[in-house]
Amino acid sequence: MEEDLVFLEELVGGDIPHSIADLPPETIHEVRLFIEGFYNVKMEAVRKSIQANTVIIKYIPNFIIHYVIRSYIDPPVGAMIAESLEPSLFLNIVAGLEPQYIYESIVYLNAEKAAMILFRLNKRLSTKVFNLLLENKPNKLLDILLHVEDDKIFDLARDVDLYKLKELEPLSEGRTNTLERIKAMLL
Repeated sequence: MEEDLVFLEELVGGDIPHSIADLPPETIHEVRLFIEGFYNVKMEAVRKSIQANTVIIKYIPNFIIHYVIRSYIDPPVGAMIAESLEPSLFLNIVAGLEPQYIYESIVYLNAEKAAMILFRLNKRLSTKVFNLLLENKPNKLLDILLHVEDDKIFDLARDVDLYKLKELEPLSEGRTNTLERIKAMLL
């Protein structure tokens, strides 16, 4: 059930209403399967288009790509593009974007992929994005930190006030476990 709720949260980029989260686990799973099937069918054409354009993207200077992204690509679409590109190509592009745009896109990404991206960015940029997540989407931050080794979380705590997470009341077992892990490291 927890995986189903996290999937739905990543898809909408926000918290799931309690009326949905309180549904029986079987119903939530059926809803997830239905939405996931619909989403995958609709997104397959978009993914193929993005992958076809990957060849072209390699030859366009990053400053032009950054302008196009900032001007014409909304963060949810940016997240879909991120999931379709090779990590090395995507990281080169992301490194030149503003922290606010990266944050808004990360909200829609799978937590594991988001963790991989954030910990490969330069420290100054990733710290700004982590602070935005902490202030605005602390549950998403917990989802991301679930996929991060303890030593990286400890290093992150030097630049990001993870103590603020102590007031958070996570809904899921995975988030609770991650929060307990962080508390144990910081005490």
